[in-house]
Amino acid sequence: MSASPLTPLDYIAEGYWQDFLAERPIAGGIAYETELRACTLDDSLESLQRIDTLLSQVRRDMIKSGIWDETTLLVDERYRNFMVFLAFYAGRVSAQQWQSKPHWYGQFELRKRYPELTLITDDFYQHMAVGYDDSVVKERLFFCTRANRAASVWSY
Repeated sequence: MSASPLTPLDYIAEGYWQDFLAERPIAGGIAYETELRACTLDDSLESLQRIDTLLSQVRRDMIKSGIWDETTLLVDERYRNFMVFLAFYAGRVSAQQWQSKPHWYGQFELRKRYPELTLITDDFYQHMAVGYDDSVVKERLFFCTRANRAASVWSY
């Protein structure tokens, strides 16, 4: 079986990671970048635990400041970039754990490859998904979901 071609989001995910490694501003700057760099992102499951601890602290700080509001966060590009970076990183770590390669799909690619999926165009949580190639199942797609909803998973 030949390797799947890279998608535009595959290149963007790699660019985010290369910016992180080179200590350049990620995506032109993300919220909590200094704190994120202190998490020692080494592609391990433990690094995901460190990120989880950071996210708990961010949540506590935002609640104390009175700015814990999803709408406010999503209009701020630095917070959106932070969430996208975390998605790319979690996808990267998961792929390594599963000895697989992640493929990131934007809505255009998703609609083309999976026309049966119902996607909401302007929903931040549905603007991208990650799929994993392996020898048993061609792809498993994972979408980001809101914290108060169950994870959306499609397997093909």
